[in-house]
Amino acid sequence: MARGLFVAGTDTGVGKTLVTAALGLALRVQGIRAGAMKPIETGVVCGPMPDSLRLKSILGLKEPIEALSPYRFADPLAPAVAACLEGRRLELSAVAEALEALLSAYELVLVEGVGGLLVPLAPGIFVSDLIAFLGLDVLLVARKGLGTINHTLLSLGALNTKGLRCVGVVLNDTEGRGGLAESTNPRAIQGLIGVPLLGVFPYLSEKEREDAESLKKAAIQALDINTLLSGALSEPPS
Repeated sequence: MARGLFVAGTDTGVGKTLVTAALGLALRVQGIRAGAMKPIETGVVCGPMPDSLRLKSILGLKEPIEALSPYRFADPLAPAVAACLEGRRLELSAVAEALEALLSAYELVLVEGVGGLLVPLAPGIFVSDLIAFLGLDVLLVARKGLGTINHTLLSLGALNTKGLRCVGVVLNDTEGRGGLAESTNPRAIQGLIGVPLLGVFPYLSEKEREDAESLKKAAIQALDINTLLSGALSEPPS
C-alpha cells in the first residue's frame, strides 16, 4: 500500500532533514521503496545547500527538484511571510498533487515539514493544517537537549488538538554536548509522551551528515525501524 509519513519538528533546526534522509536509507535496507520530499522550503538562496537538494542528493532521487519541493522561497522566513514578499500564495492542493505523483513511484514517501507545527503557511493555515489535509500520520523530531520536554509535549498537544496521529518521537542530538539534560531527557520523555520513543539519533560530524553510508548506519543502529513501520503502515483505529 502506497503511504506517506509526515516528518514534523518541534522547532526549526531540530534535524528533520537529517533524520528524514537517514530514515529513508534505513527503510530501503528493509526492502521498502522509500522516497522523500520537502514540499515547502524557505531560505533557498542563502546559507548552505537547501534541504530539498540534500534529500535529493543523499537518497539519489531522480525526480526534478520541482516535483520534490513545489514551493521554494528565497527568504529564510515563515512560508506565509516569504510567499507574501514574493507575491505568491501557497495552495495545499498543489502539495497534495505533488505527493500523489510521488506515491505512484514509492511504497512510502517521507514528507519533511518546515519549522514547527504552528508555522504559518498562508493566512489562517499552519503546518498542522497541511498534515491534516494530506491525511498523514506524523513522526515527530525533537532536540535531545534542554527544553525539549516542553517543546515535545506542546507539539504532541497540537497534534492531538487536530486529531492527528503521531507514530513516534525521535530525539536528535544536534550539538553533541553530552550534558545532564541530554543524558536524562530520553528516559524522562519516554514516560510522558504516550507514543513510542523510537530512539536517539546520534550527533554526527559535518562529513558524516553528508555521507549516505554514515547516515544509514546511524539510523539502523539508533532507531526502532520495526516499531515505526508497524505504526506508519497500520490503519488508524476507527
